[in-house]
Amino acid sequence: LLVSFIFKIVPFLFLLLLLLFIAIYRGNENILIIHHMRDYIIFITVAFYLTVVCQNDSRGTFIAYNSIKQMYLLMAVIKIMILIYAYAFSVPMGELLDNISDSTGIPMMQAKTLNDYIFRLQFPIDPVIPFLLYFLIKEFNSGSNKKIALMQFSLLTLSLILTMSRAFWLVGFLLVFIAFYKEFNLSKKLKVVVTSSILAVVLLFTTNMYQYLEDIIGSRIGGEAVDANYYSDLERTIQTNAILKAFYENPILGKGLGYYIPGVIRDEDDKYLYESQTLSILMDFGLILFIVFLISVLLNVIKNNYHTLDDLFMAFIFFCIWVFFGSVNPLLIGMTGGLIIFFALNNRSLNNLFSSRK
Repeated sequence: LLVSFIFKIVPFLFLLLLLLFIAIYRGNENILIIHHMRDYIIFITVAFYLTVVCQNDSRGTFIAYNSIKQMYLLMAVIKIMILIYAYAFSVPMGELLDNISDSTGIPMMQAKTLNDYIFRLQFPIDPVIPFLLYFLIKEFNSGSNKKIALMQFSLLTLSLILTMSRAFWLVGFLLVFIAFYKEFNLSKKLKVVVTSSILAVVLLFTTNMYQYLEDIIGSRIGGEAVDANYYSDLERTIQTNAILKAFYENPILGKGLGYYIPGVIRDEDDKYLYESQTLSILMDFGLILFIVFLISVLLNVIKNNYHTLDDLFMAFIFFCIWVFFGSVNPLLIGMTGGLIIFFALNNRSLNNLFSSRK
């Protein structure tokens, strides 16, 4: 297992060595170089070690997938408990999330909604939720215990909604739509649509869920969200312009690991992190090594999924989503990026897992 893992990551370690030499030559801060290396190593470890686990043992795919799913279900329950606690004890949500972040060291995105009792609850690794929703539909269609799969799907959908991220919502809707279209025939599609519509109407109009959903969605894409989205997008624009300017200064070999733009800093601890990590990695790696990095990942994705056109197509979609997420948040490398690429690398194995249950 260890030998297979090392063999898979050798090209990425060689690339890391080149990046390290460039960073040292540029005179970047040692602590930031180390932190950037940490993110890179976490990325390749999560993505490729889990992949080796899937390929090494017939039960490996089930163990890896189920472990990830259970972790996210636990996070969904934690979000619900946070909301209940804040409501029951009248604790300001912002203060509660600050205390959680300070005590656990886990940064949590925060934003108010139009409802005082609903607050943005987003963990750093939440972008993986859309991929779990995609495979949960497959699990629902192939498994015998559909009630559990439906309950898990509902929990993760709520967790996704509470992220209040337009990008996550968009990808979640896209992957759920694709899975729904692929997994169900026409009669099942009609049954699911009719049943879901009836349940939605009953829940929305016999409880306060309608008002809660309206407040959450309105806080991000409604008229009330104009100012908040404007400043959020303006910050991205400022960072993007600064990153592109820095990239043009050293376009071939880049600025090196740990580089940050003075005066344009998103995170005081890890100053090299920017909203568009895809662009910031281009700035750090340079054009040549950035292309080598993306192609190296993509070749592994193709190698693991080339057996059928459908597997290859969806794996490529996952790869593109990984790049897209990296363009709107610092999600390209690190644990989150590693988990997303895990799904791209193992799309065929996961499909086979659920196909074997039918």
